[in-house]
Parts: sequence; C-alpha cells; structure tokens
Amino acid sequence: MKIKNIAFIGLGNMGFHMANQLIKKRYKIFPYDINKKNINRFYNFNKIIKFKSSNSLEKIDCVILMVPSSKEVNEIIFKKNKLNTKLRKNSFIIDMSTSIPTETLKIGKKLKKKSINFYDCPVAGGVKFAKTGELSLFFGGTKKNNEITKVLKCFGKIIWCGKLGSGHSIKALNNFINASVLNTYLEAITTAIKFGIRKDYLLNAIDQATTGKNHPYFKKIKDGILVNKLNSGFTLNLLTKDVSIANNLIKRYTKKSPISSNILKLLELSKKRLGKNSDQLNLYKMWSNKI
Repeated sequence: MKIKNIAFIGLGNMGFHMANQLIKKRYKIFPYDINKKNINRFYNFNKIIKFKSSNSLEKIDCVILMVPSSKEVNEIIFKKNKLNTKLRKNSFIIDMSTSIPTETLKIGKKLKKKSINFYDCPVAGGVKFAKTGELSLFFGGTKKNNEITKVLKCFGKIIWCGKLGSGHSIKALNNFINASVLNTYLEAITTAIKFGIRKDYLLNAIDQATTGKNHPYFKKIKDGILVNKLNSGFTLNLLTKDVSIANNLIKRYTKKSPISSNILKLLELSKKRLGKNSDQLNLYKMWSNKI
C-alpha cells in the first residue's frame, strides 16, 4: 500500500516537530492530540485546512503514535479511538512512543488478526533533533517495506533492531547503559576532584588513556557537566522511565538485575531531590552534594 495520508497522534514537544517533517515532505497529515491547544497550534503553524474526524479514518494509510506510554497506545488502538475496527486492512500503525516491549508484542498479535501492520520505532535525540529531522530511530519489524522506510527517513536515521518489540527493547536498554555510564563517571569524577585532582589533569588523563572514553564522556561530561552546561535536553523523568522498562525486561529474561535495579533506585531518588523535569546532567549535583 502506498502511503499518502498519515494520522499523527500526539503533538507534544516531540510530536509537533516530527509531524512538521512529514508536512515538509508533502504527506497529507491528519493531526490529533488530547490537548486541543496542540492541534490548533499545529494547524496555525502549517496553515493547513482542518479535517473532519468523523470520516477521516477510512482515508488513512498509516497512523503514527507519539504518546507517553503503552497504556495510551492500547487505549487509542482498542478503546478510545478504536483504530483496530476503523482502519482499512493492510494499513499501518507505527508506535514511536517509548513503550513496554512485551505490551508491543501483545498489541501486534491482536492487530495481525485484523490484517493491520504494526511496527515499533521509538526515537532518541530530543526536541533539538526532532526540529531538524536528525533523530535516531530504533525500528522493530521489517526493513522490506519501502513505504515505511520512506516515511521514517523524514525523522532521521533508521537503526534496524529486528523483530517487533526489538525497537522498544533496544531504546530502553540503550538508555539504561547511558544512565549506568553517566553515574559511573560522576562517581569517579567527584571522587577525583574531592581528592584534589585538577579538572584539566583529570580530563587530560582520560583523553590519553586507552580506557574510559565513550559518547557520554565527550557529550555529557567533558562538554557538559565539567563546563557547567547542564542542558542535554533529556529529563530525569524520561531517563527513569526508560531504565524502569529496561529493569523489568532484564528481570524477565535474566532473572537477576543488580545493576539496573540500583541505577533505578538512584534515579528515583534523584527525581525526588532534583525534580522529575530536571535535566539528567543535574545528577552531578547529587554526587557533588550541592543539594
């Protein structure tokens, strides 16, 4: 099926800019958000004609969901909006939310009986890269469908992850690694500074050593925390949510989760002390005892 008409559900901080990318590529967009202000903002920004929701679903080729969690995805597909009964056969639904992988599998199984194609494709990169169409997309499903690929490329770089649910799994596990590494750096760096080691000596040593260097070091420690730039654009609330999903996945498949469980406890504590909408880089304040 050729994709021309796309229903985009969830026009929040990320969804608004992602839907704009589709407009730029001349897709016909049917926007929806539980907050009417977000819908009006989208129409006013793009200067497009409002559609009548009563007869729109029969025209839709693809639905993109950018909502908070699996709970909302389930409600939209099976309860509130009942997409499972209103969409045409062979149409597509792409869940770009940060959802629970096991729930994604259940949803896919139900939709398969209705001949509706379901994919998971959560994103990373924040509002900054949503605006420019340079997000990282963790795609679970198949890479054989050229129409889906064409749509997703509007948002950024596609990272193929495997079967359905793999995108949501890797996104959560990837951010668990991020949280683990970030806190490892902070524990080591605050110890070094309190021992009396100068910051420039510390950075020089890490830069020249064969160990200890990776993406979080360059982007979040060296160019962020240690130069007092605590604005990565990713909140503690979102990081905690991802680590919680990863923790549940780890416990389900490996039975033991000592590292993810401890990181999750630390993040939950940081949310209480720093505020859930605080940037993840403010974790430095936890380690340096500045709160």
